[in-house]
Amino acid sequence: METPLARIFLIGLLFVATSISSVIAVEVEGLYQVEVPVADQSNKNQWGAMLEGFKVVLIRKSGSRQILTTEESRQAYRKVKAYVQRFQYLPNPEPETEFPYVLKLDFEPRLVEELIQEAGMPIWGSNRPVTIMWLAAEENFNRQILKDDAENPISGLLKVDAKRRGIPIIFPLMDLEDELNVTISDVWGRFNNTVVNASSRYGADSVVAGRLAKIGEVWQAKLSYINQGEEQFLEFDVESPELLTETLTDRVAELLCQRYCVVEALASRQIAIQVSGVNNFASFKSVQDYLQGLSSIRKIEVNKISANIIRFSATLLGDVQSVKDGIKLGRKMIVEVAPEIDPFAKPINPPVATDGDQMIEGSSGFDIPVSELTSPNLAQTGEGEVVAPVSQNENTEALTEMEGIQDVVLYYRWTE
Repeated sequence: METPLARIFLIGLLFVATSISSVIAVEVEGLYQVEVPVADQSNKNQWGAMLEGFKVVLIRKSGSRQILTTEESRQAYRKVKAYVQRFQYLPNPEPETEFPYVLKLDFEPRLVEELIQEAGMPIWGSNRPVTIMWLAAEENFNRQILKDDAENPISGLLKVDAKRRGIPIIFPLMDLEDELNVTISDVWGRFNNTVVNASSRYGADSVVAGRLAKIGEVWQAKLSYINQGEEQFLEFDVESPELLTETLTDRVAELLCQRYCVVEALASRQIAIQVSGVNNFASFKSVQDYLQGLSSIRKIEVNKISANIIRFSATLLGDVQSVKDGIKLGRKMIVEVAPEIDPFAKPINPPVATDGDQMIEGSSGFDIPVSELTSPNLAQTGEGEVVAPVSQNENTEALTEMEGIQDVVLYYRWTE
């Protein structure tokens, strides 16, 4: 039986970066957008379509179906239109369908995230890990490793369900290199060391490997999920290929969310993130925007600047490990050892005011507009000049005592 959620079009969900050489954690677009087929433009069908789309967006952003059963979500269902940012009716591109229209919906990101936080559920950012699927499918005694093509309908169903959950997936090319390194018996028998080694060329963050087999009227899955050396078994029986791919993607999404989604702490914590290799203002903006985009960080502020090194103050939504995992996932910053000499343990040169947009000079190898420095640690005088508080002109040890809550400093180098 076709479920209402299965009928939802997911054309608006895009995964950026698809070539083998660049496959890493990707930025997923369209997380707040869905297209729902409808029979007509009546108020009744409009409300039903909005509710269906709303549930899809809540699952995508929370990473779990559990969000649908919370009291906060049930209350929100009754006023679902308040969460819709915009909508429009479009002709259904599918021929010969009982649903001649598609209702395109854009939901309000801020309201959706507030609802998820109120429900005490995690929030999953748009930077998401790539999973490679090594699947040996058997039907009518014919086995094959699934590829990203139209030969086997299961791969197509998996891509649709992955878009529904907002998880980027890829399939092996099964070109000469793959065929030399992996056999169908390796995948079928779950010889995972072989499969994981063969996955390194794709740069995926997690691996799903194993068998999908039709036995009589039942589809059986015996799979392994591997992420950062940890392995979990996924085994289940369902009645149709549609339920097979839906169950698989749901379970993978839930496992990914356990590692990468962030539950807001009751009391937000602050840490310091020190980044070197920031050689110009463009790099500074890229680093700042990148850190602010991590789902584990609520707010990022500039704390100190010295040459090509910037220390940020980060207010967290989750724990420190979730920040480390998020940075590792993006692969734009590499871990550095703490410097023997603190670059900030020296006086900051007096600032120089300029006409127009004021700049901080002498504290870095490039100029940063005052408007970009929102940290309370950087004060502005009544004359419009920017000065560092007295504590910033003291040594690092004294500064640490004053900052107190920033008891953790993470050291990275910007690589872009």
